[in-house]
Amino acid sequence: MQIKDNNEVNLYLDHICLKVKNKRIHEEIKQELLCHVEEMTLDYLESGLSEEEAIKKSLSQMGSSDIVGEELNSVHKEKIDLKLIITVSLLILFGFFTLYFIESSDYSYRRFSDSFFFLKKTLIFTSLGLITLIGAMFLDYRKLKKYSMHIYVITLILLGFSSLLYPTINGKGGWLPLGPITINMPTISVFLFIIALSGLFHNIDFNIKSHRISLIVLSIIPGAMLLTTKSFLLSIIYILTLCVIMKINNINIKYIILTFIINSFLFFAMGGYLKIIEQYSSLSGKSEIRGTIASMLRSSVFFGKAENFDPLILPEIHTDFVFTYIIYRMGWIIGALVITLFLFLIIRMIKMSLAVRDSYGKILISGIVSILALEAFFSILMNLNLVPTAYVTLPFISYSGSSSLISLLVIGIVLNIYKGKTLPETSIN
Repeated sequence: MQIKDNNEVNLYLDHICLKVKNKRIHEEIKQELLCHVEEMTLDYLESGLSEEEAIKKSLSQMGSSDIVGEELNSVHKEKIDLKLIITVSLLILFGFFTLYFIESSDYSYRRFSDSFFFLKKTLIFTSLGLITLIGAMFLDYRKLKKYSMHIYVITLILLGFSSLLYPTINGKGGWLPLGPITINMPTISVFLFIIALSGLFHNIDFNIKSHRISLIVLSIIPGAMLLTTKSFLLSIIYILTLCVIMKINNINIKYIILTFIINSFLFFAMGGYLKIIEQYSSLSGKSEIRGTIASMLRSSVFFGKAENFDPLILPEIHTDFVFTYIIYRMGWIIGALVITLFLFLIIRMIKMSLAVRDSYGKILISGIVSILALEAFFSILMNLNLVPTAYVTLPFISYSGSSSLISLLVIGIVLNIYKGKTLPETSIN
């Protein structure tokens, strides 16, 4: 008896799925309902009914396809998380207003003879980022898992290519020109490596020794590659995020510790600790940049603009030190508001992760929120003179085309996962 080939059963299931707008769940709905129909049909067959009668009675017992379809549509309705969209939008607006204030002081005109050079470029990159966000929202995120190794290899090649052939800009390496724009590969690579490894950890059985060794090796290479571009802080963010997604994937803690130790050893062996020691000395006041930040923070008021001196003497204030400028230009209360928005963003994404049924979706969101949280955490502390100076942007606020593009893309992925939060566990390939 092949109930799944019965025309009446298939018409019933198809009619139910027509009522369910979430197409990603159609196959799972059909499989689940088909199991119920088969169970009831077998019971009716054992009671002496013919196959045709048993199927008809089973479908009648299941209920009206219209009613069942409407109920399932209500359960599996895709909802866009407006709280996350509003929070990200507010942070982007903060970025626009901050850049406007910075460039109103002839900051860009002095360098490029264009009063709003950075603001114009930010509008372009943000527009491109919004396009990627919308695209990511409507593509099934589960398809990423299939191409995890492809994403890993391509990212590795591009990162290596950019670090070998293109010089550093403002102390940052790994720049890759793509036509009229230039992308900072280390900034993008951290996200892409975590997305790739999330799929690889989920696809491969970590209990098999050969698989385990392969995955540990694959998780070590990106950290070393990031160090070759002098992206020391990004390598730290990568290592910490890697540990998070391994934990979420229920990998044995001893292998997480082993991976952390190997990555940390490479960090020290490749000169990361020297950079930390060099920058740590700046905390004692030996750095001109740290002194400028300290003066700006001392001059800042509770609300409104401080007037003591020109803050534009601080280099790269539109990128790495934008939070210091926000406090100086708008006051401590606005700085606290920005921190509150980031806290809300992080907490909201954690809650979204907990609401998702699919473990692969959970791993992806956990990796993404870890990177954004660590970037924001280090950037804010650096701007408050609490940690050594490093090249890190404040997500959605600092001027950074690469950060804007990848940050909005991953927010689109998070929204996509949350839309399908009722999707069941994806199978291991």
